[in-house]
Amino acid sequence: MRLKDLSTPLWLLVLLLGLEAGLELRAHLRGWETLLLGPGPIQRAEAAGDVSYGPREDYPFWGPVHGQARSPGTLRIWVASTSHAAPMDVPKSRIFPTLMERECSAAGRRCEVLNASEPGLLVDENIATLEALAPAWRPDVAVLYQMANDVSALSGEYLGAQDPSAHERPAEAPEPLLPSWPARTGERTTTWVLVKTNLTSRLVPSRVLADGLGAAGEARFLTAVERFVVRARALGIEPVLVTFAVSHRADQLQQMPEPWQYYVYSFNMHLSIAGWMQTVRELNQGLYAMASRLDVPIIDLDAAIGGQSALFSDFHHFKWEGHERVAQVLTKALLQDRETAR
Repeated sequence: MRLKDLSTPLWLLVLLLGLEAGLELRAHLRGWETLLLGPGPIQRAEAAGDVSYGPREDYPFWGPVHGQARSPGTLRIWVASTSHAAPMDVPKSRIFPTLMERECSAAGRRCEVLNASEPGLLVDENIATLEALAPAWRPDVAVLYQMANDVSALSGEYLGAQDPSAHERPAEAPEPLLPSWPARTGERTTTWVLVKTNLTSRLVPSRVLADGLGAAGEARFLTAVERFVVRARALGIEPVLVTFAVSHRADQLQQMPEPWQYYVYSFNMHLSIAGWMQTVRELNQGLYAMASRLDVPIIDLDAAIGGQSALFSDFHHFKWEGHERVAQVLTKALLQDRETAR
């Protein structure tokens, strides 16, 4: 084969590498970790800063470091969530679990917040983290703020299955086949992620999408939340539920920016936007019913900020201003509840 016969493939390779370099730089500057550039500038700045943040080997939580021992009178708050409390594109100094400590100080109380959140967690994984770490760290209250990841996973099981019983997992699932290292490397490139995300988000609306998760899926989510309540109480921790807030309500659907709709479709191929709003509304009602039945405190974050799109960076993640407002709402409710209980 002559060299000139390779000229077209080589030029395509050069173009792809140039495209990947540009997209990685763009993603890196927006705060995301990339294959070649590593952690984003926010994470690097925090790692090199004066304030020490976890997670790290001796401190497994996403936020300012505290010791296991605490001063008398300190309220220790456990936050169980996912990327809503542990985003990659907001400094740890500006996320709502960290800001809750500032709000406590402003109210004349000393609080330590253990942010046991990580991107991608489900409620069952929040429970596993609580059981593994809480006995040593002994929080007073455990605040659960979860919904989107569980709804997305459950919609895949219940709405994506051709066979109604397909969501029932076999007792012994076969060992998954791992892709080769070139495939794994390719899937980590920013080009692949963006192409996959954008194609998915634009193809999904052409499918017939569901206008709700359905009773069975909703029951599964609420059962997982109840397990969190039961396990927290068994560990001597007061559980606190929080309703889930999204950027737009049903009557604001037409105002939702198209890129935000594409974002929703990029991680869920089964629910329509209206279906998401309906599911969030019904599950929030279910959380209220559970709080009444189990005598659990509940904070209505949905009533406080739901539909206020200026506080959100997408359908359900917060801007910096949103984190500040969430910290205010949660801290005020928690401190009032503690005062009332005295």
